[in-house]
Amino acid sequence: SQSFETRTEALQPVGLDPAEGTASDDLRLRGVLVGIAGSYRFGEAMPLRVRLGAGALIGSARDVRSGSYQASDGTAFDAPEVASEASMAMVYVDPEVSLGFRVADRIEIGGTLQGLVLIPASQPTWGEDETTPALNAGTDGLATYAADQKLVGATVLIIPGIHARAVF
Repeated sequence: SQSFETRTEALQPVGLDPAEGTASDDLRLRGVLVGIAGSYRFGEAMPLRVRLGAGALIGSARDVRSGSYQASDGTAFDAPEVASEASMAMVYVDPEVSLGFRVADRIEIGGTLQGLVLIPASQPTWGEDETTPALNAGTDGLATYAADQKLVGATVLIIPGIHARAVF
């Protein structure tokens, strides 16, 4: 999950000009990874392993949003917290490199550096689930958020690790 605080956002009151203000979002991405991986290992005293995985992340993106805005008459109001959830799919690439050190005849310890690159195949947008309610916009009446994208571009994660291996 990731949070964005006080970013510029417009709220659209019914039949009026947009109400400018700031919004805060809590984004949650959840799903299942399905894919394949292959690796190659070489060396004995300092074994090096390279691995590459690829596949799809299939799941959903949920955005919980609230904000502070100014109505057309100048009065300030806080928009209540509302949520929007949409299904999504991402392509992933998962490279990894691991370097080990043999500490005994059959025991190895080492470090790992893994990457995870997530590329949206479909972009979930706010209100796509069609259950997002209109909200109270103070003296402007009812309003909705624009159908903006919940995710923007690729996401890259770098994951360091340690490992231990025993050969029997």
